[in-house]
Amino acid sequence: MSAMIPHSRPCFDAADEAAVCATLRAGFVTHGDAARPLGAAGAAVMGKRWGIAVESGTAAIAAALRLLGAGPGARVALPAYMCDAALDACALLGAEPVFVDVAAATLAIDPGKVNAEKGLAAVVAAHLFGVPAPVDAIDAAPVVEDCAQTLGVPAGGRPAGGHGVLSIASFYGTKLLAAGHGGLLAGDAAAHEEAAWSLFLHDKIEVWRPHFHCLMADLAAALALSQLAKLESFLAARRALAARFSEALGEEIRPGCAYSRFVVIADDAAAMIARFRAEGIEAKPPVHKAAALAYGIAADAVPVAAWAQRHLVSVPLYPALAEAERAHIAAFLRKHAHALRCWPPA
Repeated sequence: MSAMIPHSRPCFDAADEAAVCATLRAGFVTHGDAARPLGAAGAAVMGKRWGIAVESGTAAIAAALRLLGAGPGARVALPAYMCDAALDACALLGAEPVFVDVAAATLAIDPGKVNAEKGLAAVVAAHLFGVPAPVDAIDAAPVVEDCAQTLGVPAGGRPAGGHGVLSIASFYGTKLLAAGHGGLLAGDAAAHEEAAWSLFLHDKIEVWRPHFHCLMADLAAALALSQLAKLESFLAARRALAARFSEALGEEIRPGCAYSRFVVIADDAAAMIARFRAEGIEAKPPVHKAAALAYGIAADAVPVAAWAQRHLVSVPLYPALAEAERAHIAAFLRKHAHALRCWPPA
């Protein structure tokens, strides 16, 4: 290959372009005729009664924690192995992050370990890399269910997002659905919905109080809504591609996984990433730096997260991969099959 195959690339088509152009022509580009339907449609995908489109997944987590009362000094359990979005949300609120190691089978927060924690205001539980996790087993505190990488996948007999007291999704450019930036906050309780709108809207009150100015604009929402209509076809394309890459390693895909990332296990992730890149494939760590390790938590305190940081590699996998790119990646995987294993295993 003459050029580096990028790790991520959004998949846009004429319908996406038309949706954005229609919003421009309508002349209303703030939170309106695209953002509100996106909230409702996204909530339905997650099995929730209501949804509100916001500027980012991080904003959605921060708002969810705020609605659950996680203010200054509140203890919020976070997975030791995830990106730092939830950590940023805690910092915005002044909440205290409590890192809990992840389960080896899912790389999601370990229910047994988090349930042993006391005095928690909330738990952020993320499904990682398209693998549904047993978030329904968490009862230590109200759960904010993060579906940024597992939207549209069943989890524990419900859609991913259907177990949390509040649930969030992301439409960042590298996620299953891409709108540049964007996120979704969803829930069931009418009281939470009312409180959320009160938190976001600032022009309908007589006495000032702090607000979150983070509602999604219609330009981004129109794109996200168009992308959402293609979710099932995107998931099917990802699974088909994951099956091809898994076959190159002599393995099978895991049923029920969305494959928002194609992750492999290597003895030395950094060395394997260098090999991929030497052959024109932009592989990366699935999580740039595990949140607990970035925060300064010792590796031996979160051994599963530390293992994942050392051994996991994310390989380009997305519907916009050209056939030549797919073939090149499959050939690399076949060549190095002796040194790689699929995660999650079938």
